[in-house]
Amino acid sequence: MKRFKIILFAMFFLVVLQVHTKANSLDQRNKVALSRGPQLVSYATRFLGTRYRYSGQTPFGFDCSGFTSYVYRCFGYNIPHSSKEQYKIGVRVSKSQLLPGDLVFFNTNRKGISHVGIYIGNGKFIHASSGKGYVTITSLNDSYYLKRYVGAVRVFR
Repeated sequence: MKRFKIILFAMFFLVVLQVHTKANSLDQRNKVALSRGPQLVSYATRFLGTRYRYSGQTPFGFDCSGFTSYVYRCFGYNIPHSSKEQYKIGVRVSKSQLLPGDLVFFNTNRKGISHVGIYIGNGKFIHASSGKGYVTITSLNDSYYLKRYVGAVRVFR
């Protein structure tokens, strides 16, 4: 019986430690996002009007994930050139907790994650839009994106 209590206590301790570690990790990401997010957004806006190019990941032309990976790479974060893969990194954040610099994701083809942009604040995001043909700023409340919104990720660590 004593051995069982020791094992039970050890398991409880590990669970508490894991929860505490995740909370500290999110706190750290929030602090970094608050300081680096606005800088990242300011840099991203330099590319407004840059043409959309399928598989593009340079200032000569971007697709959506090429744009986000390029901007993040300029800040020392190597993230994949795939919206589906970008959704798997970082920490998920709710829409109400979005901070500038967070990645926002959409299902635009009914097959899962298919579009990504960078949240810039005030309910808006910057992205390489295939529909418009260039990097633009759009409201998350735009009827097209509102019903296709899937979630958001905070990449900063």
